[in-house]
Amino acid sequence: MAFYDLKQKTGHGIKLPSNTSIYTAEAYALLTALQFIEKLDTQKWLIISDSMSVLEALSNPCHSAKTNYLIFEIKEKYAELINTGKDIVLFWSPSHIGVVGNEKADNFAKFITTTSDFVPVRRIKVPSSDCVAIIKDLSRKRWLEHWQKTLQTKGTWYREINDSIRAPWFNKGTYNNRKFYSYLTRLRIGHGRFNEHLHRVNMITSPSCTFCNNRAIQIILIDDLLEIYKKPEDIPRRLQDLLKNQECYKALFKFISSTIEEI
Repeated sequence: MAFYDLKQKTGHGIKLPSNTSIYTAEAYALLTALQFIEKLDTQKWLIISDSMSVLEALSNPCHSAKTNYLIFEIKEKYAELINTGKDIVLFWSPSHIGVVGNEKADNFAKFITTTSDFVPVRRIKVPSSDCVAIIKDLSRKRWLEHWQKTLQTKGTWYREINDSIRAPWFNKGTYNNRKFYSYLTRLRIGHGRFNEHLHRVNMITSPSCTFCNNRAIQIILIDDLLEIYKKPEDIPRRLQDLLKNQECYKALFKFISSTIEEI
């Protein structure tokens, strides 16, 4: 975090904890600039910031419990300085357009973040919004560790289809059809009216197909998949391979809907 005083031609900055968000760093820079102004006799000040989000938060009279506490501290300090007779204008400017002070502040901030032994880390109260992001990141890492460990002993079918943690495949809501999502989800998790699954839950005696006596599910959708795969020989025959590619889902659903009543 850094700011630059054009009049004195000096830069001021501190190194914040690594888990501090960019928004918090920008807000803290603005608060520190006001604290710097408080110590000087100059009455008129123009503070130029490229943080539209922070400036919008400052101009918003309505706040909630989720509002970064630094916004309140900036408003309080600003009011104090105005009451002492100082004239302070906050001005937004896009970044990297040649504003000398902003460019120098950006360069100084980059220098601080990459230098481990030059500027001490300033201990600040981490806003709750930043804590939520930290907790989400840690939770995701632990989830991934558990996921990878679990897949070593179970979930072999699903592992072939989805080998990493990602947003749910149906997040985009491409199709307004409940049966589509129901069918594809059952295929992806391997739970449905398939002999192999029914055998696993002790509902039938054999996991093999009633017609071909084969446990492996082979799917042939040559015509429907030619738009996705340019050559027939490139089209996957295993169901797991088809389920890896969401572009195949429409053709797969069409095939299943036209051949069986329910899965």
